[in-house]
Amino acid sequence: MDDLYFQEFVCCMRVSPTRSIIMNGPDPKYEGWRQVALLTSIPVVLLAGPAVGYFIGSFLDRLFGTSPWLMAFFTTMGAISGVRQTISVIKRATEKGQRDT
Repeated sequence: MDDLYFQEFVCCMRVSPTRSIIMNGPDPKYEGWRQVALLTSIPVVLLAGPAVGYFIGSFLDRLFGTSPWLMAFFTTMGAISGVRQTISVIKRATEKGQRDT
């Protein structure tokens, strides 16, 4: 009985024009907006890494009494991870841009 419902669902996806986007992949007319969304995430990534590292380091410094050391370490690690993630986002954006041209 479950197989019958699945076959009806697949049949509806093939017939319905609004569902064809799901089967055919993303709509190319929105590719520019995807690029904008991907590239505007860069400032968030660059700010979030060091901020999270700062708060984790501050908490651990208060917990263990190692005043500036853990905060500096985790802030640096957060900055490094933010830069690595930014490089990854830029690579994804340029790969998609090169495929489109």
